[in-house]
Amino acid sequence: MHIAVVTTEYAPLTGGGAGVLTAELRHVLEEAGHRVSIVVAAPVRDDTVITADGDDDAGWELAFMAVSKAAAEAVARLHADDPVDLVEIQDFDGLAFWLLTHRGDLGFGDVPVTVRFHGPVALQVEAMGRSTPELDAVAVMERESYAMADGVTVPSAAVGRLVEGRFGVEPDRLRVGVPPVRRLADAVHWSEGGSELLVVGRLSEVKGSHDMIDAAVPVLRDHPDVSVAFVGADGWSVTADTTMREFLTARIPDELIDRIRFVDPLEPDELANRMAAARAVVAPSRFESFHLGVREARHIGAPVIVPELPAFADLLDGDHGASGYDGTVADLTRALDEAADPQWAAVVAAQPPCPSGDALGPYRDPLVVPRHRRSQGGRATAAIARLEEAWLAPRRTAPSSLGRRLLERLPTGLYTAGKRLVPNRIKDRLRDTTDLGDEADRRRWEQRFDRGVAAMAGRSDGRPRVTVVIPCYNQGAFIWDALLSVFEQTVGGVDVVVVDDGSDDGVTSPMLADLDLPGVRVLHQDNAGLPAARNAGIAAARAPLVVTLDADDMLAPSYVERLAEALGDDPTIAFAHCWAELVGDVHMIWATRPYNPYQLLLSNSVVGCVMLRTSAWEAVGGYDESMRSGNEDWDLWIRLSAAGFSSVQVREPLFRYRKHGVSMSVETESRYEDALDDRTARLPDVYSHRVLEAHKSEFYPLVTILHADPITGTHDPDIQLVAAGASIEDALDSVRGKYVVWLPPGATVDTEALTRLCEALEADDDAGAASTAGKPPVTVVRAWSLFDPAAPARVIATDLPGRASASLAPGSFPRAAWQVPTEIRGIPVDRQRPEESGVIPEWAIR
Repeated sequence: MHIAVVTTEYAPLTGGGAGVLTAELRHVLEEAGHRVSIVVAAPVRDDTVITADGDDDAGWELAFMAVSKAAAEAVARLHADDPVDLVEIQDFDGLAFWLLTHRGDLGFGDVPVTVRFHGPVALQVEAMGRSTPELDAVAVMERESYAMADGVTVPSAAVGRLVEGRFGVEPDRLRVGVPPVRRLADAVHWSEGGSELLVVGRLSEVKGSHDMIDAAVPVLRDHPDVSVAFVGADGWSVTADTTMREFLTARIPDELIDRIRFVDPLEPDELANRMAAARAVVAPSRFESFHLGVREARHIGAPVIVPELPAFADLLDGDHGASGYDGTVADLTRALDEAADPQWAAVVAAQPPCPSGDALGPYRDPLVVPRHRRSQGGRATAAIARLEEAWLAPRRTAPSSLGRRLLERLPTGLYTAGKRLVPNRIKDRLRDTTDLGDEADRRRWEQRFDRGVAAMAGRSDGRPRVTVVIPCYNQGAFIWDALLSVFEQTVGGVDVVVVDDGSDDGVTSPMLADLDLPGVRVLHQDNAGLPAARNAGIAAARAPLVVTLDADDMLAPSYVERLAEALGDDPTIAFAHCWAELVGDVHMIWATRPYNPYQLLLSNSVVGCVMLRTSAWEAVGGYDESMRSGNEDWDLWIRLSAAGFSSVQVREPLFRYRKHGVSMSVETESRYEDALDDRTARLPDVYSHRVLEAHKSEFYPLVTILHADPITGTHDPDIQLVAAGASIEDALDSVRGKYVVWLPPGATVDTEALTRLCEALEADDDAGAASTAGKPPVTVVRAWSLFDPAAPARVIATDLPGRASASLAPGSFPRAAWQVPTEIRGIPVDRQRPEESGVIPEWAIR
């Protein structure tokens, strides 16, 4: 397996315990037969690693992001030249953020990406008791990286429980990989008689260096033979805004200044000898993930003193040569005083070291599974929105030059299909505006609203044909735009039911209580969630058709006209849906794929705002009111399909979806895998392997075989047979398979070869076709590629047997229904890939 490890520290090129761990891990992995590529995001030069330098000119607001971006691009270049099977990135400094928010574009959508827990800023600043604006931003990058990663590697089960509880990482995505500990000089062993209390590691407030000083002072006064030594690099005190050595020296009484020494980092053999001569090795840390110095000390038999933290749980859960204290200075003083007795040291040192543990566990099969593309996109969108707030919220009055730099460098939004656009919200904050312009916009809007109210008043007679249902919970600021979009419809016969779902912001409910507009009714209820609010609104509707519009979204003027026309009078068609125009944070068009009942079971392809037949809604019992966290619309589409209803798609962006902040829909996308698990539990009959197989056979077989000669003996539900003769033009209209192959007269290919060609395409989303070695070859083409010249066109050549007099080729039979423009009205279009997995997923219920 080829593993790429991304880090800012790598021994001996840089300092830091993570660098020592990474170097030793590489050695262990390579001994186990893996290939390891190290990407170091630091200004080092060495042929054994790949270097990814950040932007040295970037200010603190951008430096971490610049380094994260440089590291991601370096790994992407490596992957393009020599594909990797697993990417592992350190958690600190937010190093994983750029790759995880841009993984689709960088080529890692199907490659497992894990984060190794060393020590996030959030826990470090908590340990220090103070933070800075730059650390707050990095903390967001790190926390969101945990949420986006396919897996998080932790050094112990105890630390895993900490990560699960503090950062919400799912237990099944935690992998325990005990860091390999380098063995210091084998001939060196701890000997009794030393009088030095040794602290190993960088001087730091997080490492509790100052706590050690405070705790040791009374012990040194009581025991004149004892001394303290700190071995490690100097650090910076956030509290004193000076070097740690200066900060610590100022805390030492004059009479003890010669008995507390600071020693620069030592070479491994020298460090081993120093530990062997010590009374004990002390880790006064306020936070730790895995203390290498302590583990190394135990390897040579030295006793250790450690705080009661998850990182040391395995040392303290038995007799392993460690003495614990409760994390306070007072209790550390007690432990040091106890260690001043040479007999204590001899007793503790005689205990066996803690077992080494398994360093290779996270690299054995099965590896973590990459999150679904939908979940990747939703989590990345939420991550970027939260980082934007962390960066910009405290800096509203920052100079415009800083704003421009942020705009130039801030990672842009990753949405469902992996495209990125700079949020308009950031642009708006940075764009010079005038009060005069704002006032002109307001007056134009009011004029439009007045005209819309007048139009509604003139159309309010008679029973409406369509009722627009608008649930509203604390969204009073947006609902006026939603109402205006209804008032401006190109056809009449439309009324509105607004459902106030127990708004409690002190503004929305009073405003809706006073709302008096023609054709608009308001219902008030205790807060029951979006599904219940929709159900209440539909139940109160007077029209046979309803539109489910959220309060912060809008309809294009021709929405009702076009969707009602498409829906028609066929009672078996439950709803009509369309493409969406995203406004607000981004401006783009989201083109959903054509409706397919089987693909719908795997992922949602219908926007939440539809025109729904009330009779169909009633037939399946409406929205599931227990689904208050999202995906209630997907659940309804599935139940309607299972009940025999179909739908119709209008390939136009007639629904205007407002993207603002971390909305409920973004959170829903980020929980895609959880939603799928929930769906299978709620609808076991729909998700049984038998039902999925039947659905797949009818709506989405793996391959369609267009044949000239009769084919007998083939009853595979994953194969659709279509008689085509010598001409296939008309036969293509019957294609339902994900892949298509044409077997003209005289073609020779067996079923096994066809299966393997399909498998090759399943493994390579960027290929449009796969062919046999015959001349001319038999070619299996992705249906999307066959019908859309803009789809993947690369052909995979294999050594499989098979030949034909003619074959299909990507783009050779364009079909308008399969093609999506790159922009509409000058707005970029992002399309949902018109495919799902070609095989029944492993999670299907058997």
